[in-house]
Amino acid sequence: MPGPAGEPISDPGLAAPPSPPPVTYDVWGFRWDGHQYVKPTTYSYSTTDLQKGADYAAEITGYAGWSATTNLPEVCVVHTFFTVRPSAARAPQHFPDKPTYTVWAFKLTDGQWVKDEKQSWTTTKSGGR
Repeated sequence: MPGPAGEPISDPGLAAPPSPPPVTYDVWGFRWDGHQYVKPTTYSYSTTDLQKGADYAAEITGYAGWSATTNLPEVCVVHTFFTVRPSAARAPQHFPDKPTYTVWAFKLTDGQWVKDEKQSWTTTKSGGR
């Protein structure tokens, strides 16, 4: 029952509860091997310092092909995602039009450069006619 004016009753016989242990932040790095993310044993870090944990997670996720899993608060880690070349199974649905190559040949006639229609051509194949 509360004391006067809503104050809690203090009992000199009650001890203060123990402090909780410090929070340990863990960061685990995962490397993409082309098929799945693999967890190398050498890329993990535990600390009680939130900033050091966030810095390590940022370092890991800053490399292409790497990701990190942490128990850090969500706003502490920014994951950087890199695009991976699409596999043959995910081939594009549409292709751009083939480029058109035009070759113009000129010959010097009476001190003037004149287009030689016989030696000029247009193609969509690379490498010539």
